[in-house]
Amino acid sequence: MQTSPELINEKVIRRATKQVDNEDLVKSSFWISQIFMIIATVAGVYLAAQEGLS
Repeated sequence: MQTSPELINEKVIRRATKQVDNEDLVKSSFWISQIFMIIATVAGVYLAAQEGLS
């Protein structure tokens, strides 16, 4: 019996999604690091824009 690639991919995706652990999303350290990442990105874009304008 042959299986199609789509069926194999669907099985792999289902197995992977069952193993996904969302525990990290409720930790405060995750959210604090994400906030600092956003602040650093905004500051970097601002500084790059200021340098480009000068």
